[in-house]
Amino acid sequence: MSATTILRDVRITMRDGVQLSADIWIPAAGKEHPTILEVLPYRKDDYHRSADDELMGAVARRGYAGCRLDVRGTGRSDGIALDEYTEDETLDISK
Repeated sequence: MSATTILRDVRITMRDGVQLSADIWIPAAGKEHPTILEVLPYRKDDYHRSADDELMGAVARRGYAGCRLDVRGTGRSDGIALDEYTEDETLDISK
C-alpha cells in the first residue's frame, strides 16, 4: 500500500474573494494526477471525515488525487449559503 499525503483545510480563493475550504488527498508518486472533485454542502469536517478518508485514500492509492470541497457558506468555507445550486456555486467549480 503506497503512502498518501492529505492536505487539510486548503484555502482556495474564488473570483469574488470568498475562500473555500478543501481537503486534498494526493498519491505518493508523481507530480500531476487526474483529480476527482467532490463538492457538497455537508461540512467535510463533521461526520463525513472518516468516510472521506477511506474513499479518497483509496482513490489516491490508485493514482488519482481526490478533493473534497465545502460549498460556500458551509463547513469551513467562507460566504453565505443562500440556496441550493446557486449561480455562485456553479461558477466556483466551473474552472
